[in-house]
Amino acid sequence: MMEFPVATLEELRRWSFGGAAAEGRGTALPAGPLFRAMAYRFAPREHPELRGEYRAAAMRDLPLTLELQRIRGRFRAAGIRFAPIKGADLAYRCYPDPVLRQRCDIDLLIHPDDLDRAVEIAVADHWRMPHRFRHGYHVPGMYKKHAMLELHFNLPEFPDSAARRLWELFSREGDSSEYRLPPELSLAVAFLHARRHRWNNRAALIADYAFLLAKHPGFDWARARDLAREFGTGDPGLLCFALPELFPREVLPPGPVPDAGVLRALREVTLAEFDLKEHRESDVLSRADRFSRAWWRGRFAGFLPEVVRFRYRLPDDAGPGRMFRAYCRMCGDKAKLLWIGVFRRDRAVSGALRAAGEIERYLNERSDETSPERNG
Repeated sequence: MMEFPVATLEELRRWSFGGAAAEGRGTALPAGPLFRAMAYRFAPREHPELRGEYRAAAMRDLPLTLELQRIRGRFRAAGIRFAPIKGADLAYRCYPDPVLRQRCDIDLLIHPDDLDRAVEIAVADHWRMPHRFRHGYHVPGMYKKHAMLELHFNLPEFPDSAARRLWELFSREGDSSEYRLPPELSLAVAFLHARRHRWNNRAALIADYAFLLAKHPGFDWARARDLAREFGTGDPGLLCFALPELFPREVLPPGPVPDAGVLRALREVTLAEFDLKEHRESDVLSRADRFSRAWWRGRFAGFLPEVVRFRYRLPDDAGPGRMFRAYCRMCGDKAKLLWIGVFRRDRAVSGALRAAGEIERYLNERSDETSPERNG
């Protein structure tokens, strides 16, 4: 199969912040459909072979856009207080074309007092809820044929105490029941989400930074750091210093340049050419807390029936036969990943995982000792 050209940091800078065309190929961005679709969108004459990539992205985006418009209308009509978050927010607020913001579901943050009514309205709108397994910050995923909806009662990985405090920070859309996150909080959410997913969503993270900072030239870095300290997300300004080719000087955070070691590590994980999601067991086996009580607890948690149902999209009333087959499939998946992690470990992968650990140690060492306890 033909490998299409990959966009560069310099080209993404031109597409987001404007300016003259970048010289040469420069530093390649992570390979994947997001930047190939973006290359066609901004330079169709230079990349006619990528038209199919852009059209595929548009087809994936269409049902999400239509369903988001529909559920927004229903929540507004019912007075449900909600705020689009992650891709459901950034795609339409910051990107010049929402098709370019890669996303697989619709994420909406619901005011805690309105959550039960929001679920009832979504079910009445024919969203199926096959599970009753509740995550730490959202109700079970709800499905239609071509879309998934996640109703959050807290931002991803934020402390429990944030669930109500956050609504003091949002701005209201006119006299409707829809709210918006401040850009400083959106950036902190993106940074923490990438940390908790071990930088597997790095392509979307890099693009989010570029288009969000370009859209908000008066970005308040002092406020962003205050919010990061309050909610324990880690300093989102690190990425700007790790990828200096992407950001104009005027959008860089004020203050001294952070530790060079952590910037090298962050650059390594965000520009990796491979998919770290395919190396989960290598990740698990390389963590500093491996074989600790918490490490073993996390391993056994994957065998809980509700987790297996959620992972393989089985309904709560799935019979013993379907559950047995799901457990067999899960054991096979884990065995395959374990084999790769132990016997076929790639040097580049191992280096990126070590870099991810270095970043986490750096951020944990500088976290406020009084920061609220985080969700697991």
